[in-house]
Amino acid sequence: MSNREGQPLSETSEEKTKRRLSKLITDYLWTYQYSVFYREIEDCPNLISDSNKLKKLIRARFPESPFLICHRTLYKKERGGLQAYLTIFSTKKIADFNKLVVKVFSGGVAARGRLLSHEKIERNASAIRNQKLHDLKGFFGQDVRRYSVVNKAALGEFLLETKKKLTAN
Repeated sequence: MSNREGQPLSETSEEKTKRRLSKLITDYLWTYQYSVFYREIEDCPNLISDSNKLKKLIRARFPESPFLICHRTLYKKERGGLQAYLTIFSTKKIADFNKLVVKVFSGGVAARGRLLSHEKIERNASAIRNQKLHDLKGFFGQDVRRYSVVNKAALGEFLLETKKKLTAN
């Protein structure tokens, strides 16, 4: 027996999250990926409130463009251990991204962006499907939304052609 999406009813919450997030990454025309790291690991607990401010800013500044925003963690011994960071998938290049981030984040940050290739998108989605999800609740001490889509209404315009054909049948 399966649900309306063809998935087994015994699917765990983690499996569902992995499936939905990897599908969001692979089914749409994301062309840029941005990551934001705090310079000081002690500032990482501010990520949720700072990312909410950034979401409001990009929602207002780029209403025609969808953004997939993900909270993640990364262990870097040389940086002091486990740190939280933000990854943003965008359908277009964000002009002055570093300035936007500095404007809303409470601590010093390092922000970088890159053009995405099909291979990078597939590697990212594969890592989500095959690796254990980051323990955000353990890091932040509360439930945290792992990802969100800003300007979701604009997302349909960026559905890949191969996915449009599948959904039309």
